[in-house]
Amino acid sequence: MADSSLTRGNLSVNQTVLGKGTNSVFGSETRVLVAAIVEIVICVLGSVGNFLTCFAVFRNRRLQFATNYFIVSLAVADVLVCTILVPMRAAQHFAFYAGREISKLTVEVAGFIGRINIVASICNLAALSIDRCIALKYPMRYRFSIRFATQRVCYVILAFWIFALVFTSLPKIPGLSDDVFLIGFIVFVLLVTVVIVLAYFRIFHIANQARKHRKVRVFQINFQSKVHPLETRRTSLKTTDAVPNVHEAFRERPEIPVPFGDRSMRKEQHQDQKTAKTIGIVIGAFIILVYPRIILILYHFGAPASPTSELAKFWARILLYSNSVVNPMLYALRMREFRNEFSRILMKCFRIGRMKDQIMTSQTQGNATSMTLSSTTDKGLACFSNSM
Repeated sequence: MADSSLTRGNLSVNQTVLGKGTNSVFGSETRVLVAAIVEIVICVLGSVGNFLTCFAVFRNRRLQFATNYFIVSLAVADVLVCTILVPMRAAQHFAFYAGREISKLTVEVAGFIGRINIVASICNLAALSIDRCIALKYPMRYRFSIRFATQRVCYVILAFWIFALVFTSLPKIPGLSDDVFLIGFIVFVLLVTVVIVLAYFRIFHIANQARKHRKVRVFQINFQSKVHPLETRRTSLKTTDAVPNVHEAFRERPEIPVPFGDRSMRKEQHQDQKTAKTIGIVIGAFIILVYPRIILILYHFGAPASPTSELAKFWARILLYSNSVVNPMLYALRMREFRNEFSRILMKCFRIGRMKDQIMTSQTQGNATSMTLSSTTDKGLACFSNSM
């Protein structure tokens, strides 16, 4: 989302409302300083969380399947934001606070990374929505032909990133105005959002059907177990009469299909449904945190910029950046495999850090002991020489 440079000159237009000595909530300089501090926090938390997400998938083979590859691609987009875009914006804000101006190249690079992030993120979210829809609609086909087809998934992800790179480079084409590009950008984001929403309507419909189907099957099992009890003929102790009757009873009793196959199948379907809910929450967070910025772009097409809209744009951009922090937290809260792998990685890092501290401490103690021994030896030799 390339915006104009946030320099002191640009903000000076709003000094009448946002500057010192006014009734605004934040003075201009205070507001920029607070934003810079928030951006540093976003940078640290987002970088750690998204690097953890990528490392967890690459480290644990149980996490290496199609859905999580799209999650890794989403995390890479967030890493770009947290390591390049957000630090550049924080540098802009600190430069403004110090009374300096930031270079135009920094502003253009930041805007370029922001556009790539949104295009790549929304493409990956659409792919995740379709992936979950197929997994719930055609569970057997998904497990045997899509779930572990990681090479094809990697090609799809590569195509997303090439498309994002080419699409966000369009403003550099001579003759293409920024307004035309922004209109195309917004139309693209809205169309992909419609695809995501339709996919999740389908997912909810499938989930409701599965829930009703499960209730019907449970009712059939209870009903048939009452209507068709295992009948055996009361006879004498002749087993030759009893055994055929038992087999006949089993033969006459209608088959009761298992609702979701064996236990592993039910477990996988439950996991697929839970993953679909988690991805739905991730998509909801994306819409809540990113769409205020999209709405403000649309607003600025029809209305001139005002101090209020500039302030709203300022904080809408902070919301957009914070979306990069939310996803790893959702994975840790909602997905047990990710949570366990995050814990293992962090524990290993802390253990290595503790071991390094112990080694440094032992080396320091060893050096101190050797220095003490050497000084004692020197004193002993001095006493011996004096006695001679």
